[in-house]
Amino acid sequence: MTFNSQISFLYYKDVKKASEFYEKIFNFELSVDQGWAKIYKVVDGAYLSLVDETRGHFNWQKDKTVMITLVTSTKEEVDEWYEKLRTFNVKFLSEPKNYDEIIYVASFLRILKDM
Repeated sequence: MTFNSQISFLYYKDVKKASEFYEKIFNFELSVDQGWAKIYKVVDGAYLSLVDETRGHFNWQKDKTVMITLVTSTKEEVDEWYEKLRTFNVKFLSEPKNYDEIIYVASFLRILKDM
């Protein structure tokens, strides 16, 4: 048995507003639109679903218990994403930082905490 894809589900009070944000900033491809749930292709085999809390299995939470990680090829791309997201007034938990011991660069942010 094997898996061929993965979907992370995030619950929002305002799916329309959340979907506009993800489409505008990340340019994710909308794969399935059920109205109350929208599934976006992030990369081949990886999807992000935005779900209306009134219709899904869980309720919206101010502090999300899921961390979505988007991986780039270079440190420069992390910096470029950081600058792009800043232009949209995204709130960051930290600036980009090198983690040499595990060979990656990261910047942590909180997206749409009030949706």
